[in-house]
Amino acid sequence: MPFAKPSPEELERVANEVLAVLRKQENHPLARPQAMAFLQIERTAHAMAMAISARLTAEALAAHADEAPDHALCPNCRQSWRVTRKKRTVLTADGPVACHEPAAHGIECRCDFFPSASAMATQRTPV
Repeated sequence: MPFAKPSPEELERVANEVLAVLRKQENHPLARPQAMAFLQIERTAHAMAMAISARLTAEALAAHADEAPDHALCPNCRQSWRVTRKKRTVLTADGPVACHEPAAHGIECRCDFFPSASAMATQRTPV
C-alpha cells in the first residue's frame, strides 16, 4: 500500500483524541498550567509531543521489521540468505529510537545487505 500523507483533518482528529485522553488524567504534566510560565508550558507540551513521536516511530519501525522475510536474495550473488534482526538506535528529529533492523549476510560473496519489507515483496523465496 503506498504512503498517503495524513490530511490536516486527520491530524486534527488524532490530536483531539489524544487531548481528550489527557484531559481525563488529573496528573498529566499540563493538568494545572495556571502556575506555569508560558515557556514552561511550551517546553512541557513539546516534550510530550516528542515522546509521542518517538514512540510512534519506534512502533512503525517494529511493524516494518516484522514484515521482512526470513530469507532474502542477496543483491550481489542472488542467493537466498537468512535475515536476522540487528538492534540499532536511529537518531530521529525527536530523539533516539531503538529498532531491530532486518539484516542479512551473503556468506559466499561476503556482502552485507539490509532488505526492506517493500523491496522483498517481489523477491520472497521458499527455503
